[in-house]
Amino acid sequence: MEEIYQFLQSGNEQKAGQLLAGFLRQKFKLKPEKLVFLQSAVSLNSFKGSFEENGEKYFFKTHIEQNGEVAEYAGAKLLEEAGYPIIAPCYASTEQERELLVYPWISDSSLFEVSYEGVGKFDFAKQVALDERLFKIYMETFERDFYEYPAVQQLFYKRLNGPRFNNFYGVQPRFVELANARWIINGRDCGILREKIEKAKELLAPSAVLPFSVIGHGDAHNGNVFLGEDGLRYFDPAYAGRMDPFLDLTKPIFHNAFARWMYFPEMDFELEMKVVNNVVKVDYECPLSVLEQQFLQSKMQNVVQPLVQFLRAEKLLPTDWENRFRSSLLCCPLLTMNLFRYPQKVTALGFARVMEMATFDFNPYLS
Repeated sequence: MEEIYQFLQSGNEQKAGQLLAGFLRQKFKLKPEKLVFLQSAVSLNSFKGSFEENGEKYFFKTHIEQNGEVAEYAGAKLLEEAGYPIIAPCYASTEQERELLVYPWISDSSLFEVSYEGVGKFDFAKQVALDERLFKIYMETFERDFYEYPAVQQLFYKRLNGPRFNNFYGVQPRFVELANARWIINGRDCGILREKIEKAKELLAPSAVLPFSVIGHGDAHNGNVFLGEDGLRYFDPAYAGRMDPFLDLTKPIFHNAFARWMYFPEMDFELEMKVVNNVVKVDYECPLSVLEQQFLQSKMQNVVQPLVQFLRAEKLLPTDWENRFRSSLLCCPLLTMNLFRYPQKVTALGFARVMEMATFDFNPYLS
């Protein structure tokens, strides 16, 4: 799958299609016709598309984790058994580096398309209902004394400590300067980038697994939630399984509220950045949209707040839960894409977001 992804990245869609068609024939005994790739702004580390066989149309999707660092799709069945409303694949390959799911054609729109691309209308009460259901599933699947190292935690930790981080930033003199500097963002002291990264390595390490878990999707941002006539359904369970619930909430919180610049780097916003005496000062105006605020508020009020209250009552809330949460949140803007590949102003906003996630203030949402 990574080889196919690389051909797509280099613009060779024909070769990518030939390889994928061969895989579909070999793995599933399918005879694909009219195979096309359907890339969109949300497809940052994945590819998707459609094909036909015997007059039936199918949709395919995979997530790419370079170097095969994390086993994916191992917990997909757990979601359905736990009560998640999920779009189930009709064919699945879960072998490492050959992960691919094939679905009957999905005509529904993702929440990403609804939110950012203006596809259809969205009654936000459905999102609130989904978040309330998510917390209920957490409670129903909650287990103590569970020490398995979750796939999504492996994802964050191995990206921080592996080839991805080194390939993105290891040979960038500019990164050394930014990493060792103190960041002041819109007048707020957010600390030193390198210290935040080292703290994240510590709190996301295999030895830092919490003594409880829930069944989670692990990657439930709006690109993986579809809006149909019967409500919202989850999709693409690449990292599904047992995990600490804060990890499960990381990607939807960041990507649904704080990542518009990542998908649409051409967006217009005001930003000024200065580096003086080992201090980075960034002042910017890029307010959250009404929908982004609503997505954040719903997750906080309907999932995070009751979760913290439950864990506190059970005397299970880690004393460092906020820093653990922040550590996973900073991985999203830092390691989803190489920030230096963006235009200079977007790069500056991206690193500012890293520091804001590393110092995120939960208090306003937990009153």
